[in-house]
Amino acid sequence: IVPMKKIVLLCVAHDRDATLRGLGRIGVLHLEPAADLRPAGGPNAARQELDAARAARAVLEPFVRMRADAGATEPLERDEARSIPGHVAELAAARKGAQERREQATRDAATLDAFGEFDPAAVAALTSAGVHAMLVRVPEGRDIELPADVFRMPVAVGAGSRIELLISPHAIASDAEQVPWPAFSTRDVRGRAAAADAELSRVERELARLAAHAPALAVLEDELAERVAFHEARAGMGESGVVAYLQGYCPINRVDDLKAAARQAGWGLLVEDPAGSDAVPTLVRYPVWVLPIKAVFDALKILPGYREADIGAVFLPFFSVFFAMLIGDAGYGALLLIGTLWAHRRFRRAPAYVFGLFYLLSGCAIAWGLATGSVFGVEALPAPLAALRVPWLGERNNLMKLCFLLGAVHLTIAHVWNAVALSPSPKLLAQIGWAMMVWFMFFGACRMVLGQDLPVWAPGLFVVGLLLIALFMTDRREFRANWIDHAMLPLSIVSAFVDVVSYVRLFAVGMAALAVAQSFNGMAHAVGLNRVWALPLSAAILLIGHGLNIALSALGVLVHGVRLNTLEFSLHKNMQWSGAPYAPFKASGDRGGRPG
Repeated sequence: IVPMKKIVLLCVAHDRDATLRGLGRIGVLHLEPAADLRPAGGPNAARQELDAARAARAVLEPFVRMRADAGATEPLERDEARSIPGHVAELAAARKGAQERREQATRDAATLDAFGEFDPAAVAALTSAGVHAMLVRVPEGRDIELPADVFRMPVAVGAGSRIELLISPHAIASDAEQVPWPAFSTRDVRGRAAAADAELSRVERELARLAAHAPALAVLEDELAERVAFHEARAGMGESGVVAYLQGYCPINRVDDLKAAARQAGWGLLVEDPAGSDAVPTLVRYPVWVLPIKAVFDALKILPGYREADIGAVFLPFFSVFFAMLIGDAGYGALLLIGTLWAHRRFRRAPAYVFGLFYLLSGCAIAWGLATGSVFGVEALPAPLAALRVPWLGERNNLMKLCFLLGAVHLTIAHVWNAVALSPSPKLLAQIGWAMMVWFMFFGACRMVLGQDLPVWAPGLFVVGLLLIALFMTDRREFRANWIDHAMLPLSIVSAFVDVVSYVRLFAVGMAALAVAQSFNGMAHAVGLNRVWALPLSAAILLIGHGLNIALSALGVLVHGVRLNTLEFSLHKNMQWSGAPYAPFKASGDRGGRPG
């Protein structure tokens, strides 16, 4: 995690715009409002225009994909581009209205299905001619008594009732529930549907035409985003007389660049270390070999706090091992490797570390699958593959013990890391005590779950660890404020045992995936056995079955592989993932020209 310096920058109040433009060109200062962001016409108007541009892009996105092979269009002037969001919003509203009218016409048509070609005018003509007609609802299982001169005909049957048409030369008296006549004709419904379809067609043709200008809209959106950032930064500046000021955070290795710019522009700078209460943003620079884990952190949108530790160097190897054990199959790993190779060639502009992560994960899955003898769940592997199997991993108890061992090592790293960070405070002894407690829990899990004997010295681990924790977990001066931690210590010890045992999920999920693969293999074999005509069905069973198993295994990685790092390990490491990303101000206000 890159160390930050807290910066307070002073400038002449009437030069605040020039100051912000200069800062934007340097792009090193993460701004924090030095004053309340007061409502102002500039920021609000720019924000509304930006939201309109983003909404327009979202509306046009399906049409942009349809125009993927369309030719280039002429660039638009800025004013022309700025008119697009409003026009798209009008078209989107028109399309929504047409869709609603079409849906209403469809519902009305369904109402008229039982009547055939219906026209309310015909009912009115019958009434004028002295013929009485009415609709009644009759509950299911019941009938109604009517005079002999009443003609009755079922019109529609619904849930629990039916609708009947009654016609008579005389007024009809009936206790049945009367149903009102539809107020629209079949011709009217068709006309409304046709008009709505025509409007939808017109609107979508216009949206497709505007989709050709999506690049211009993207440039406009970037410009508006800069304008919003600029206005918000200006609104967040403090002012005292003729002096304006702003504050923020700068990576320590870029402070000299900021000082040089300040000397040239005549700004005043106050550079100091952040206080403990400051909300300092986090900038993480990963070593090359750890960089692939950034793909996981970005996908999960998690970031350590500025005063927390960067655990990427521990997260990556353990996550890779967890991934391999949860996927548990060399065949699935090989498919992932092939997919990664294809994606790497197809999406050359994507960050290299993303593909690096998947190369590592697929390699680990292949290695684990070969070591455990699992390749697409096939039980009788060819001799070259069977020779790679590690017999020790074929024992159920050994796999479970390995899971407990991984948990103990993983959590021990967290507490040893805490102890190093706390040095030379006596609190480091409490972390050593917790590490000892973790190993006692490991031996306890092996005893309770696997029936193995508890080492004679294991109770000593528990006693010494408990004493170290109880005596050194808080300073004497802090005891009054933190006494609850001592009161909750028994629960914390039980929680440590649960955390160690929870690593057995790696074994359980991996074995479940193997069982599912073998089950589908058995089904496919049974269907296709001695039936050549059933071979396509067997292939479909294998394809669907293994595809489903891969999806479930991937879900297991997200639920369990990630959890063991971001919850169990992080809790023992006292990680809260409270970081806010370092986002330097880069809105220089210098962009111009024609968007698109």
